[in-house]
Amino acid sequence: MDPITMASQRFADSVCTFLRRPRARTLRIVASHEERRSAVNTLRLIERAPDNRRTFFLYEEHFTSEERYFAGLAAKLAADCAQLGLVKLRTPREGGAMHRAAVVVARIAEAKREGVLVALLPPHVEDGFAAAMRTWTGLPLPLGVKHAVLGGDVFDVEARFEVDQRLLAGFLASSALEAANARAKVVQAALVANGGDVAAARAELRAALDACRARGLAGEAEAVMFALAGADLAAGDRDAARRGFVGAAQLRGNGDAWQAVAKLAAVDGLDDVARVAEEKVTPQT
Repeated sequence: MDPITMASQRFADSVCTFLRRPRARTLRIVASHEERRSAVNTLRLIERAPDNRRTFFLYEEHFTSEERYFAGLAAKLAADCAQLGLVKLRTPREGGAMHRAAVVVARIAEAKREGVLVALLPPHVEDGFAAAMRTWTGLPLPLGVKHAVLGGDVFDVEARFEVDQRLLAGFLASSALEAANARAKVVQAALVANGGDVAAARAELRAALDACRARGLAGEAEAVMFALAGADLAAGDRDAARRGFVGAAQLRGNGDAWQAVAKLAAVDGLDDVARVAEEKVTPQT
């Protein structure tokens, strides 16, 4: 199992433990800025799981002020309910924005007996957010309501999305080592990756890929392309990772390669790549 999938599985296990605990109300999510998107996408995968009956509301707007943030949350909840056909809601006009958002959540909980999860996941944790979350999570909402907060400081359960960088380096190295006929370049990349220098590993893997192409080694080139795409993803270059995963699967051209791409892309938020890969895996009727 690759390190990104391992991190996603650990995170999902913590989230599911929280959801199963009836008295646990608040989940603290810990994820770096680079890994936040993977955490959000894992939450969406949990929501779509066949055994999940709880409705998820994921709110990802910036926190600029308490009034603006919770006014946006109330409006987003009402709009999502209308889109999902759950319950028709009017955004309350009385009270402050946090109070209005709480009223909307309570009304949704009354209609959704299976429970709801309201996840507040801003791109960055700004000043004032933690204090607002302490007030928000302390409001007397129905028992079926659970909170998830990115970086909150009051919580019952914690879920961390952390990719082990040393495991990632080893994964990149072991993938690269399959390019046996470009062994010298690939071993250099593996050594650099094991030192944790992803930027240098990318450079060495590009050189290995060039060597494979120059020698007409299609199978070895495919292995190096997968490794390079993983390094690009670790470096935050999602466009390069997208091109690399698709290119590697196209080079091999079989269902196993596309299935691997679909799995990695779904976890890491490369939705367009996941769709293409799933079409390749699933026979067209």
